[in-house]
Amino acid sequence: MKAIVFDGTDNKLVDGVTVRDPGIGEVQVRIVASGLCQSDLSVVNGKIPFPSPVILGHEGAGIVEAVGPGVTMPSVGDHVVLSTLATCGQCASCTSGYPTMCRESFGKTATPFELDGTPIHNFATLSTFTERIVVQAGQAVPIPKDIPLSTACLIGCAVLTGAGAVLNRARVNPGDSVVVIGAGGIGLNVIQALESQARRRLSPSTRTPTRRRRRASLAPPTSSMRPRAIPSPPSVSSPTAGPTTSSIASAARQSPARRWTCSIGAAS
Repeated sequence: MKAIVFDGTDNKLVDGVTVRDPGIGEVQVRIVASGLCQSDLSVVNGKIPFPSPVILGHEGAGIVEAVGPGVTMPSVGDHVVLSTLATCGQCASCTSGYPTMCRESFGKTATPFELDGTPIHNFATLSTFTERIVVQAGQAVPIPKDIPLSTACLIGCAVLTGAGAVLNRARVNPGDSVVVIGAGGIGLNVIQALESQARRRLSPSTRTPTRRRRRASLAPPTSSMRPRAIPSPPSVSSPTAGPTTSSIASAARQSPARRWTCSIGAAS
């Protein structure tokens, strides 16, 4: 099968890649659509150290072609969205509600692919820049067949990261004022999640004119700022011309100022 293989220097489209058969609790999925995330590019430019050769890509959707022993869901023919969470469901992290810290998967790599006898790593427990992959059954989430797979593939990263920053990390409440820094794949999903929370004031910021138009079509901003005009958190209330902004969407990390949590829209 064909795949885009990163050899540590270049990405190359190659033919002849093979993937192992699904084992116990695993499924084989034919990739129909894949997104491109900044995390993939960060491996290419060296910001994220990763062993090579590797097949990148971790936003994917496709159709289940085969299931391993013990799998009851999904079934062959199901349309699925793929998740990077290859969790065991049994360790202390999984059973306490923190599956992203699963001891059996966090930070571990595997080589389910091969090209001319050379093992190839997967990335983020997926690798969607290829035609077929093998994943845990729990990573393949069935969706209605009338949902376009080209849209559904973004759920695996951009949607979960953007919406999760709003609902789980910043925990934005109805009436809060919010600044969104960046309107890429993640930033747009931050905006959509904020709309669902009935925010009082939304102030998106992005350098790209196309993204500003796309952003406005999703949720008309109550104010807008150029990136260079964004001050430090304590004075963000000035550009919004209103009550102090209580949350910023930028990078899903906590800033020194209390209650300032953000999620940046990555470039796509």
